[in-house]
Amino acid sequence: MARKSKVTDKDRGYKKSMAALDRLSKRGGFTIDVGFIDEENAKKAAFNEFGTRDIPERPFMRTAFDRNLKKYNAMSRKNLAAVASGQKSLQRFEDALGEEMKKDVIESIQNWRTPPNTTETAKEKGFNNPLVETGAMQRAVVVTIKRGKP
Repeated sequence: MARKSKVTDKDRGYKKSMAALDRLSKRGGFTIDVGFIDEENAKKAAFNEFGTRDIPERPFMRTAFDRNLKKYNAMSRKNLAAVASGQKSLQRFEDALGEEMKKDVIESIQNWRTPPNTTETAKEKGFNNPLVETGAMQRAVVVTIKRGKP
């Protein structure tokens, strides 16, 4: 006599994962902006990032993002999988990625060395770190997360 097979369907998170992916697609994604919102530091950052007639170009922001793009992509792949499986909220992932980007911009400001300050500027500051004087620019870096369609 033949035995009847019994199949049991155990949902190990599939439904929850699919619901999370559905919410993500309906929400339209997110945008993370890292930069400066106060006018004084935004101007100072732009003058240094792109250069002026008197200030040489020191692209600390573009360099920070370019150097860390692979890390951001890896974080995104890993964390979006965790979001889809319900192990992590999308907001926690967005916040973590934004803070990582902010940290990298601050490190770029602190570690930037070329071109160096003029001899006069270095003497006036008492040290030769081109993008650091009072620390105001590092403290002014902010993260803004825009949820939904850009």
